[in-house]
Amino acid sequence: MNDLCSFLLDRIAESEAVAQRVLEDGPAAVEHAMEVGADPVWTTQDAKVRRQLVLTYQSLAASEPMPGTFQVQQLGVYTKVIRQLASAYSEHAVYRDEWRP
Repeated sequence: MNDLCSFLLDRIAESEAVAQRVLEDGPAAVEHAMEVGADPVWTTQDAKVRRQLVLTYQSLAASEPMPGTFQVQQLGVYTKVIRQLASAYSEHAVYRDEWRP
């Protein structure tokens, strides 16, 4: 799952970088992005949320929870969430079939 997390964090960073460039280009660029359905402010906020989900998963996985505990259940849920998030990039050249939800 470390590779999956790295893959997902890289895609999140790419989205965030594009949104940041649009914001830095000024109001005309933001207006154009909005016209084509790409809100750079929302994209930036979404990237922060998705990144936090991945980091929370990594922290939980690193804690090596004891079998039968609530943390094990949380880890299972986070694993599913991370796989679902990554599935949006299933056509990416680096995406692996083993990551499918």
